[in-house]
Amino acid sequence: MRYIRMITRYEDKEYVLDEKLERINPEEATPEEMAAFEAHERDATKVHCIMLATMNLELQKSYEDMYPYEMHKICWTGTTRARGKSAMRSSPT
Repeated sequence: MRYIRMITRYEDKEYVLDEKLERINPEEATPEEMAAFEAHERDATKVHCIMLATMNLELQKSYEDMYPYEMHKICWTGTTRARGKSAMRSSPT
């Protein structure tokens, strides 16, 4: 996940990992809101492709229908928990 963060930061698309893509009603949205939504969706699609490219086939199938925000949230939480358990096992009691 660290590499994804570095790549998205380099491409100025890191925000899609931290900001949920909220659906908007096109009939009620202002032109500025529509432009922001479309840009976020376009960037999220690009980051999604990068993230899937770094995964094995099994993981790709599991995450192919998620946006990067959700993928990051799931993967980061899992990684954090795994690190915590590993650190807990190795720490002296």
